[in-house]
Amino acid sequence: MQGWDTASNEIDQIADAEDIQWDRRLADMDQLLRESHERHLVLKARLADSEQERKAVTTESAQARHIITSLQSMYAGMSQFIQFSSNVGGPSGVPPSALGGQLPPSQ
Repeated sequence: MQGWDTASNEIDQIADAEDIQWDRRLADMDQLLRESHERHLVLKARLADSEQERKAVTTESAQARHIITSLQSMYAGMSQFIQFSSNVGGPSGVPPSALGGQLPPSQ
């Protein structure tokens, strides 16, 4: 009977040791999971910040394109006006009749 008790105790000790090993493994995995979750949250926040920056840059880029288009249109209009004025009013762009019949000063 004592042999059975000794064998049973040894089996219990082995089972307890295995339980302790599994508990440690589970605790380690739990820690790794928590750390991974924390990294995930940090990366998620960085992604959100990057997305906000991307939206801001996209908006600024659209505004810049609009300004450039407006300036190009304005420049084209001014260029056509200058060309028209120089063709109509001579080199100074001022018709002689606007100067009271006098010629513009030479340049």
